[in-house]
Amino acid sequence: MASRFPARIETIECPFAGAPLYLYLIRGDTGRMALIDSGIADTPSRYVLPYLAGRGRSVSDLHTVIVTHAHHDHFGGNGELFRANPNIAFMAPAAEMEWVEDGRRHFNEMYRSFPGEWEPDDAYEQTVIAWCGEGVPVARGLSGGDTAILDDSVSLAVHDIPAHSKGHLMLALEQEGVIFVGDALQGEGTRLSSGTTVFPLYDDVANYLHSLELVRRSNAEWVCTGHHGVLDRQAAEALLCQSERHALRHGEYVLRQLQDASGALSLRELVGRLHEAHYPEYESAYQLHATTYAFCRHLQRQGQAKRIAEGGRLLWAAAAN
Repeated sequence: MASRFPARIETIECPFAGAPLYLYLIRGDTGRMALIDSGIADTPSRYVLPYLAGRGRSVSDLHTVIVTHAHHDHFGGNGELFRANPNIAFMAPAAEMEWVEDGRRHFNEMYRSFPGEWEPDDAYEQTVIAWCGEGVPVARGLSGGDTAILDDSVSLAVHDIPAHSKGHLMLALEQEGVIFVGDALQGEGTRLSSGTTVFPLYDDVANYLHSLELVRRSNAEWVCTGHHGVLDRQAAEALLCQSERHALRHGEYVLRQLQDASGALSLRELVGRLHEAHYPEYESAYQLHATTYAFCRHLQRQGQAKRIAEGGRLLWAAAAN
């Protein structure tokens, strides 16, 4: 039988734009609180501050905010929280501090990665930049092997689990058997209330599969995720297996499309074929392009695909073609 979920951890459900999102409050014995991730720009005023007020608490009790990874829906609320309590200590992945502090840089370096293949339109850019909120200096950059201490009762062991983002962290509250994994477990993507699904995102296939295995090896009783809520050990294992299956299947789809093509394909052409054949219910946006590109590079390293520069364009083909 699974243990009872620790009383010192509270879940705040903070949906945005039709997407589920979960933040986590950790209460130390001294009354200090840490918040894991901060959502988008208005998440604090819409959800976090009302949640605290409804339980007789104040933002002045919030001592620390720890960002699991530098995507807008996990650091965007930092600005509102800072305005509400300038004494909060903000922590974030050391490898991604610049993105957390500068939403424009985050947007440009992430969403403009594939010029000529996939590019955001003006509305997309304005929306994401708004979600990033105001930048706040990070007081401490975290890396694997570090420990984040709230008080004598709460210390979080920091582990590196890169792939969904280059500096993604896992935080382990070991004495409670709980880990906080942000978006490390992608499953089959994130289902929106509109019925559309956002494709799983990771920029390195081997790192993604290794990160999933690190989560599994933690043997945690409870896994706190960014978009799937709190999972007990059995539910977490099911999502881990689903994540692995989806990744391996996507790799097979990418290779098959390259093998079946009469010539080399651009990333845009490859994604178009994949979307039509396998993913009509998914957004054909940045995530599908980035993850497919990761698989092209993965297949290249395995000797199954080749990279071709032709006419100023980057193309991909099966190695045997």
